Amino acid sequence: MWQNLKRFFTIVLTTSCLFGCIGDQASRDLKEYQQRLANVVEADFERSEPVTTLTYPPISHLKILIPETTVNLRDFYAIQNCAVNTLIAQRNTALGKTQLPSTRYHYEVQLLQGLEQCALIAESDKVKKQLNDWIEIKRSSLPQVWLNLVQTSQEVKQAFSSNQGYLNQGNSEEIAEFKLALEYLVDLSNQTDVEIEKLESSLNTLRQTELAARLWKTQLLLKQELSATTAFLINYDSEISCSNAANKQQLDYLKNVFQRYFIERIQPLAGVVDKSNYALAPVFNELLNTAGIHPDFKHYLRLRLSEFEEYKSAMHEHVMFWQSLFKRCSLSPQG
Repeated sequence: MWQNLKRFFTIVLTTSCLFGCIGDQASRDLKEYQQRLANVVEADFERSEPVTTLTYPPISHLKILIPETTVNLRDFYAIQNCAVNTLIAQRNTALGKTQLPSTRYHYEVQLLQGLEQCALIAESDKVKKQLNDWIEIKRSSLPQVWLNLVQTSQEVKQAFSSNQGYLNQGNSEEIAEFKLALEYLVDLSNQTDVEIEKLESSLNTLRQTELAARLWKTQLLLKQELSATTAFLINYDSEISCSNAANKQQLDYLKNVFQRYFIERIQPLAGVVDKSNYALAPVFNELLNTAGIHPDFKHYLRLRLSEFEEYKSAMHEHVMFWQSLFKRCSLSPQG
């Protein structure tokens, strides 16, 4: 129970400082890119702050209310020779009734296993029948306990909706660790046993990295900023001429900005967005196809996946502008 309290207080602390300052580099690079382009074409870039706030569905909407299974004292004493009575007693304490989703799921799995063991050694037919009735109730409710774990855990909420920063160019190890942690959580419903330490470790990885939230915020940032930049460039495209020495100098400046900011800074970040999305998509799709997942949770995930498609479209349109300009002026993007 102390572990339960300790986790409760730990969870309210954030790790945003670990990633926020680094992740904000993405926003600075995009602003600098826009300003340098504006300087070259001698125009003002009228920008508005991008909207990248993530709003997780209310936990109260996602939480499934699971009816309590009551045990009268006489039935309880009838299973005193089984270790499961200790679990039942713990559940009836004040702390036991305020379990976090992870400890509740672990408890329910242990309880189900304990009841099954008791049923095997029960000598009384009456007791055996009572145990089998409880087993049936617990088996039928366990998927709902798992749904609460996946959808209402504070760690998952933070991992999916923290608004503390963006991705940086990072490394593949962070993506792999987040994916493994999320896969473990999703696959728990197919497991017959639960290691509480591994469950807590996986949830802690999700909470600490906040990778999904930073990924989704970054693709929103790139989509909006690149769309605005493309629109700005298209607006001044007719004024960019390839004909004389003065125009050639302007083109060289533009190409230099494109190389230093888009190719060297923004494109590598976009590569991380792509890689992260493709790595995590199978897990998100598995969640979307899981029976019992709340419609609000599904809508939230589908919205994030659709924003990835919008980001890719914005990136494509931006690259196409530059390809068109370089082709028109017979320039190579590099060199």
